[in-house]
Amino acid sequence: MRPIERAVGSSALGSVYYYGGKRLTSPHSLEVPFFELNDPMVNRHYRNYRTWTTVSRLTAVVPLLYVFTRNTSARLNSREYWAIYFGSLGASLGFTIIGNTQVNKAVMRYNQMLRQSRLGVSAVPTPLGGTAVGIGYSGSF
Repeated sequence: MRPIERAVGSSALGSVYYYGGKRLTSPHSLEVPFFELNDPMVNRHYRNYRTWTTVSRLTAVVPLLYVFTRNTSARLNSREYWAIYFGSLGASLGFTIIGNTQVNKAVMRYNQMLRQSRLGVSAVPTPLGGTAVGIGYSGSF
């Protein structure tokens, strides 16, 4: 597990992340390191991010549903359509910002957990039939 870096210039509308020196295509790529850490708070923030992203996408579909559900004479009311369109756009943008805030919290918690001292024990079978036992300590200075 390696630290996740947030690129300079990232905003609440979208962040660029680097994991192991490689640029990630989206915050969805962070799922593997997050679940590998298995921290309940990181997982909760990431699930919240996915939920808000889904809500944002569904909100963006509202104007299309409006067009398909109205009869021809009602579609002529452009004032109502534009109110729905811009309301949907604003809500979608707000939900995206909330979701990105959640993933940023997950990244901060993930990096914080990696900086903590850890002690581990492992036992691995050897080719000769024995077992190799190891003890490891990870800490920051």
